[in-house]
Amino acid sequence: MNAGLLITLFPIIGFGDLNVDDYSLSTGSNEKVLEGNIGKNIKQIVVDALKTLSLPPLDDLGSALRQSSEILDTLESFFDFIQKNRIQELIGRQYGPVIAPNFGLAMNTAIAFFRLLRSRLENVTSANAEIALDILARVIEGPILQAYPQDPELPYPFEISIEMDKATHEMSQSVVFMCNMAALWTLTLLTVGLTKYEPELHPSQIRQIEQLLRDWT
Repeated sequence: MNAGLLITLFPIIGFGDLNVDDYSLSTGSNEKVLEGNIGKNIKQIVVDALKTLSLPPLDDLGSALRQSSEILDTLESFFDFIQKNRIQELIGRQYGPVIAPNFGLAMNTAIAFFRLLRSRLENVTSANAEIALDILARVIEGPILQAYPQDPELPYPFEISIEMDKATHEMSQSVVFMCNMAALWTLTLLTVGLTKYEPELHPSQIRQIEQLLRDWT
C-alpha cells in the first residue's frame, strides 16, 4: 500500500507551478535556489512542499488518482517540449559541454520513472489506506524528513537505521525514495528554466549543477 499511496501524492510534490508553454518552474525565485548550496536548497523545497501537502481523504482516492494521471500527462507534454526544442543542446551552448550530457542522463531517468508511475496507477486501491495515511503523516513530521535537507547528497533509502516499527520503517524508506526522485526532477526543471531566465551563471553555480545532475541521477 505504501507505494500505491505515494504514487498518488508524488506528482504533486516538488514541482511548484509547471508552465509547459515557456518551460518555467515556480519554486520561488531562481536567485534564492541558486544562493549557497543548491543541493540543500532543492531538498528543502521538496520537504517544504511535502509538509504542506494535504493528504487525500479516504473517500476521494479516485480523485487523487485522476489528478496524478493528469499531472503525468502534463509531464509527458513537457518531455516532448524539451526534445522538440533541443533544450539539451541549448544547455550545452550556454553552460558548457559537461552539463549537457549530465542533464540528458537525469532527464532520461526521470522519464523512465514517470512512465513506471503511470503503469502502477491502475493497481492502486483503498485497502489499508487509513493505516497507511496515519503512518505517512507521522513520517512527514518525524526526524527523518527534518534531517533530509541538511546534506546535499541524496540518502539511500535502504540505509535508514533509526529504530522504529516495521511499518514505519518501510514507509520512511518509501518517502525518502520519493523525495529523492522529486529532488532530481526539481533539479532538471531548474536546469531547463535557467536557459530562459538565468543565462549568466557563476562558474561555481555551473559546477554545482553539473555535479548534482550526475550524482543525484
